[in-house]
Amino acid sequence: MTTVHARLSRSEAIYVIRDEGPGFDPATVPDPTDPAHLETPSGRGLLLIRAFMDVVIHNPTGNQVTLIKRRQASAS
Repeated sequence: MTTVHARLSRSEAIYVIRDEGPGFDPATVPDPTDPAHLETPSGRGLLLIRAFMDVVIHNPTGNQVTLIKRRQASAS
């Protein structure tokens, strides 16, 4: 079972996603931009998450991730 919690405010969005699986160590996921791993079907999701979110925090077990996206100040 996967749970998703979201907290939204005018300044940021915080998403906490957790599953009941054994988890994983995100540091061991190969870099999908490395030529040696271009055809490996793993790591792309983490790459996109890190590219679009301002903060990404994995719990020590690796079965929960907290994503934070902050609103950018508007140029006026």
